[in-house]
Amino acid sequence: MLKKIIREPLIHFLVAGFFLFVYFRSCSTGLVREDTILVNEANILEFMQYQSKAFQEETFALKLAELPEVEKEQLVQQYIQDEVLYREAIKLGLDQNDYVLKRRIIQKMEFILDDFDTSEQEVVKDSIEAYFQREQARYFQAANFTFAHVFFKQGQQAEARAKAFMSDSQHQQLSVSASLKFGDRFLYHRNYAAKEGQFLESHFGTEFVGALEQLKMDETRWQGPISSEHGLHWVKLMHKEKAGVPPLSDIQQLVGRDYLDILRTSAKAQKIEDLIGEYTVKMNW
Repeated sequence: MLKKIIREPLIHFLVAGFFLFVYFRSCSTGLVREDTILVNEANILEFMQYQSKAFQEETFALKLAELPEVEKEQLVQQYIQDEVLYREAIKLGLDQNDYVLKRRIIQKMEFILDDFDTSEQEVVKDSIEAYFQREQARYFQAANFTFAHVFFKQGQQAEARAKAFMSDSQHQQLSVSASLKFGDRFLYHRNYAAKEGQFLESHFGTEFVGALEQLKMDETRWQGPISSEHGLHWVKLMHKEKAGVPPLSDIQQLVGRDYLDILRTSAKAQKIEDLIGEYTVKMNW
């Protein structure tokens, strides 16, 4: 009788099923069930980094350690809420054929690939100089001017009034601040600091800016009068920069940052190319 039972296929199936069950239970003791949300330091740190869009685990570990208990509990609750909503959305199939969600996931992946530690990059001086020579056009700076002016409104004998004003030797010695109480009220400003020609043309017109370009810098002398669309102006030109590309030494920090951005972009592009190389692309166009 016992031998007959042992030879029964159903018994073999049940015994095999039992041992498979025991095996998989023993192998899965470290796994978390799908309806269980595991809250640990690693998950919370990852959550914090994605929220801040910055992947610096050591920095966030210190920040987490310093958080007051109330804020830490709020952070945990927010993590649990997000995890529950995400899992429920997956159960409902909301991730299927959703291009917006797909785009967000792609952006996250791109953000991960953008993890580029500039502190580990050795920037060679010759490389920056070569980059600067190639990209000089992007560092072109338009001419700009720093000046004050005393304004005489068009009409009302503006030319006579302007000449008479500066014929007074005391007026020739006026400081910028003291000059503010003289002349007519101007539509815009009385002082301009490092303003480009295009901006000044919108306030004074092209004729004024053309005349301004011909003046020499002089912090002590009022020059003019020069004409604008509004009237006449005595100008004290404190500083001007000619249009052109400044020397690398003047913008070394800016060029260095731009060069690192180029390295970051290249590194990301290479990572993407490497990932694409792991796939087989079949064209059925």
